[in-house]
Amino acid sequence: MQVIRFSPQDATSLSRQGANKLAGSGLGHFGAFLRRPGRDKDYLWGRLDGADRIMRLLQVEAPEAKPVQEAIVAEEAREGEVNTRVLDELRAYLAQAGSC
Repeated sequence: MQVIRFSPQDATSLSRQGANKLAGSGLGHFGAFLRRPGRDKDYLWGRLDGADRIMRLLQVEAPEAKPVQEAIVAEEAREGEVNTRVLDELRAYLAQAGSC
């Protein structure tokens, strides 16, 4: 049986790494607990990192990952539950990252 870890440190298709991208990394990993934008940011990065790990397991190449990442952000925008500033920041990061 193989164990596969789903961690922000293992999701590498986007260049930000673990503690640098998560708002909750500070204060003993409770840095985003009291602030909605921080929780939203960490939630979205969790979805993107999870998708990254699954695509790597399925051996999906990086250019094919970008539409999946954009679809995750678009879905969250449609739902209207995530802070718009966080969505805008993430959209800008994905655009700047080019092919993720």
